[in-house]
Amino acid sequence: MKIALAQVNPTIGDFDGNAAKIRGALREAADGGAALVVFSEMVVTGYPPHDLLEREGFIRDGEKALAAIAAETRGGPAAIVGGVRKNPRPTGKALENCAFLLADGEIAGARAKSLLPTYDVFDERRYFEPAAEIEPIAFRGRKLGLTVCEDVWVGPESPVTRLYDRDPAAELVAKGADLIVNIAASPFTLEKRGLRPRLLAKTAR
Repeated sequence: MKIALAQVNPTIGDFDGNAAKIRGALREAADGGAALVVFSEMVVTGYPPHDLLEREGFIRDGEKALAAIAAETRGGPAAIVGGVRKNPRPTGKALENCAFLLADGEIAGARAKSLLPTYDVFDERRYFEPAAEIEPIAFRGRKLGLTVCEDVWVGPESPVTRLYDRDPAAELVAKGADLIVNIAASPFTLEKRGLRPRLLAKTAR
């Protein structure tokens, strides 16, 4: 399966502009023969949206944009995009930070972020409920393990391992995932250029 990585530059709250960038990347990936295009965490809304998440109109506009982007996958490559959805459970925070699988014109699946950072510039527990379960998603003969940013920041190389008592990637592999996809949108630092490859290499091993 040929996978395209689409690093677009979304703007917080510019749903039309972000969707246009995503559509452009989908067309480019289709021309290159990709079957799946991977975008970043919260690419639909822009990241981090902070207290805009408390506005019903912001969430509603994000849902509309996501549905429109999903329609673009009909007859073309599938996509994994980051966005927000309402928590389907009756308890907990109102929202989830999700990786959505868009395929054949529909939202084919979604997985919520499991590990929510609350340090440095992050305050995700303020807005989001962590994933209730960690399960792979079937896609074209494979089982995809969808993770979001912090979900892979565990292991001996991670400076924040002590904050978590679970390893979502390991749980996905134990449940049969044969491909782990991680979407992320974290602030740039010089140190991460070296740390991230070491961290993910150990996770892969």
